[in-house]
Amino acid sequence: MSATKPPGELALFLKKLTNRFHGGICAAIPPLEFQSRQELLEFWAEVEAIPLPKKELTLIAQKKDLSPRELFAVLKQLQTVSRINRQPLDSRFVKQYLQGNLEPPRTSTAKITRAVCREFKTTLAEIRSANRSQQYVLPRQCAMFLSRELTDESLAKIANYFNRKNHSTVIHACRQIQTDLEKSPGLRQQISRIKQQLGVYLL
Repeated sequence: MSATKPPGELALFLKKLTNRFHGGICAAIPPLEFQSRQELLEFWAEVEAIPLPKKELTLIAQKKDLSPRELFAVLKQLQTVSRINRQPLDSRFVKQYLQGNLEPPRTSTAKITRAVCREFKTTLAEIRSANRSQQYVLPRQCAMFLSRELTDESLAKIANYFNRKNHSTVIHACRQIQTDLEKSPGLRQQISRIKQQLGVYLL
């Protein structure tokens, strides 16, 4: 098991479980050195068939504060954003991306909802229906949350897209997802994957 805190600080775990963790061996895992980050990026670029030359991979490897998972996310996002913006994966593009100077691709509630449907393996009809089953409520709330975060559309317009008469439904959905994100690493990963589909930058 890996964690960013020692066993005694894992507040959300049962005490008997953290006691078991204390009985094991705790070892710190230091951040990857530059050479390791470089080699890892080169490996992933080859496996994922991402046409990034070594020079551009070096620019990414210089980001010391990125974990292996975040490095992989950067590669996939660069691939997605370059395709959406129809720009080559060259040094200028990579530098703009790492500095946050690229214009984010335009999106809409409709595009976001389609991406949510792909992630949760559901349909537009189901997610926009009045069905209150949890298998539809969660993706519906995620779509509302992301629409509020990533678009300039009004609460009323978002509510109307989901066939809701009152925009308070959207407010409730946003608050609920925000609360759930603080507790659920799995949901955070799902939201991250949806944003990657949309070409939204995580850096």
